[in-house]
Amino acid sequence: MKLERYFYIVGVLLIGGFLLISVFNLAEATEYRTLDFFRTNHAPHPDIVIAAIDNKSISEIGRFPWDRKIHADFLNQIKSYDPRVVAFDINFSEKQIDGDGALNKNDTALQNAIDNATFPVVLATEAIYYKGFDAPRAILEPIFKVSSVGHVNVPGSADGIIRIFPEPFQVQNKEFIPITFKIAELVGAKL
Repeated sequence: MKLERYFYIVGVLLIGGFLLISVFNLAEATEYRTLDFFRTNHAPHPDIVIAAIDNKSISEIGRFPWDRKIHADFLNQIKSYDPRVVAFDINFSEKQIDGDGALNKNDTALQNAIDNATFPVVLATEAIYYKGFDAPRAILEPIFKVSSVGHVNVPGSADGIIRIFPEPFQVQNKEFIPITFKIAELVGAKL
């Protein structure tokens, strides 16, 4: 009788423990923390420059999103540095419309800057996922004509930290690769 009770208690504790682990994702969190322990920081490549939209730039230029003319001016001015590639992690999927409903001249300025760039310009696409679907169902593509696009969808872990490389995906028989992969491809990096 005592032995049966012992096994019963052990069984209940094991089931309770497994339920706690699965409900709170403790196994996954433990795996993530273990992997994080073995990762090392490394310095970014000295040839990579990030022009960030940060608090300083917002205080100098103004509230974001900015007029497309700002981005056009950036592209025109950066030519003197002879970049190998410039990528925008900004969604340009809608036309900028003036108050009177006419197409904004800033869109034209940005398209002209892209067309006149002496380097590849990569624009961001973004996948749209619908509830209940694992694969994207639609894509927000840029309105500008450009030869290179890359998606900006990055999978996060349950704890909000990004540990997984984004993967290519297809939407309506068209393949989209991550923007970082597109940049690497354009500069001749081996993937």
